[in-house]
Formats: sequence, structure tokens, C-alpha cells
Amino acid sequence: MPSLAAAAFNRPVLGARAMALGGAITELADDVDTVLQNPAGLPHMGKYVVSASYARLFGIQELRDVIMGFVLPAGPVSFGIAHNALGTDLFRETTTAVSAGGRLTRSLSMGVSGRILALEADGYGTIRQYILDGSLLVLLPGGIRTGILYQDILHSKLGRTGSLSDRAIAFGVSKSTKRLLVSVQADVIDNRISVTRIGQEVSVNESLAVRFGVTTEPSMFFAGTGVTVGRIESSYAVSSHPALGLTHRVSVSLVLSG
Repeated sequence: MPSLAAAAFNRPVLGARAMALGGAITELADDVDTVLQNPAGLPHMGKYVVSASYARLFGIQELRDVIMGFVLPAGPVSFGIAHNALGTDLFRETTTAVSAGGRLTRSLSMGVSGRILALEADGYGTIRQYILDGSLLVLLPGGIRTGILYQDILHSKLGRTGSLSDRAIAFGVSKSTKRLLVSVQADVIDNRISVTRIGQEVSVNESLAVRFGVTTEPSMFFAGTGVTVGRIESSYAVSSHPALGLTHRVSVSLVLSG
């Protein structure tokens, strides 16, 4: 069973586009979210990108969620950095990741991500855990992609038995055409599918995209839009939790070159 300490850190760290797609992005790996969700996608981006995202989870002031990310292409191997902070000065969870990805063949790439998870409570100090993730991305004919992310491949521990993150595997497949993208993903924890994710993106024109997503356990619905003007993309997403209500997220990405 997932540990209580791991519950929050098993929450996917997602920007607005990924959130609008229901988190079904391990198999896409085509924007800054790939730093955490599938670093094998980094060598396919081919551009310097910086991104920032903000949300208040379920509209709760104390659950401020900020994500910063950066992608650095560097020849055969590309790198990415991401930082996520959730909470306030009284209680804060942070994830800091440094990722790298490289092509093995034209259609197959591999990535690794080193994450530092930190849990800080005012007056109680900070606990940290260091985790290594591995991933693969395969590009198939006909606009099909398939990807897999294996979290905590070294089975790290916090103390003797605890952990801030459960070991999990996410795998999925996507199909894209000029106007439509559909993505399906399954998250596996304790040898069972814990969450199924389905996302769809419709490109209305070169500047506007509309996105939808659903997940199971819990059953949640997502929607959002993306607007691209020059080198800047602004995205918005909203999710509906059956018990906790709505979460709104905004993200801004800037392509520096490429």
C-alpha cells in the first residue's frame, strides 16, 4: 500500500498543458514537463525553453503550487532542470530534478532524472530523499509515440523502511495528426493499475489549442486551452475533483532559441 508520507509526492508535477490532458504525457514528452515525466523526450525538443506555472490546489490559499522548468539541448544529449514547491512557510513540499536524455537510435531514446524530495514543517525541520528515475521513448510510424517512466529505479529508502515516494511505472501511447492528438496512459503502483489517464488536444489553428482529459481513481475531468504568439505559449487548465472541487492552473513557456 502507498505510504502516508508518499501520498503528496505521488501527485504528478504538471504544467497547465499536461494537467488539461489529464496527466497523460509520459508518451508525449514534447514540452518542459518531460523533465520530470519522461526525460527520454529531451533530445527530441531541440530548443531552449523556460517555463513557469502557478496554481492554488482546490482553491486553498495554503496549497500554492509553483513549477519552474528549463530545457537545455546540447548535441546528442539534452538536459533539463525543474523545481516544484507546494505549500507555505509553515509546511512545504519541494521537488528538484536534474534530467538528461539521449538518442540511442533515430526512433529510440533513453532518459534519467535525479530528484530531491524535501518535506519541511515549521518547527520540525526538513527531511529529504534522493531518487533516480529512468525512462524510454519510442517514435513509431504514423505519428505514434509510446513511452515508459520507471520511478525510483534504485528502490531508495528514507530511514529503514519509509519513503517519500512510492515506486511506480507509467506507460502509455499517443497518436497525433496535424489537428488532433490523443494520448492514453496507465500508472502502475504495487503491481496494479492505480490510475488510467486519457487526454485529447485539438489544434484549432497554429495559435490556438483546446484540451480535454479524464482520469480514474478518483474520477476527474480536465479542460484547458493554449495560445501561442511568436515564441511565447500561454496555457490554462482546470480540473474537477469529486470531493475537493476545482483547481485552476496557468503556465507560460518561452522558447529562447531553436
